[in-house]
Amino acid sequence: MVDPSATKVDIKNTFKRLYGVTVEAVNIIKTREKFRNTKT
Repeated sequence: MVDPSATKVDIKNTFKRLYGVTVEAVNIIKTREKFRNTKT
């Protein structure tokens, strides 16, 4: 989970800095939050 305002470049640079790996491609999928119906 990342900040919704983060760009692909931001995510790529963060992975390189944190884990020391070279990222080839970043895919971003924006989805809506799933609401759970609960009975009270």
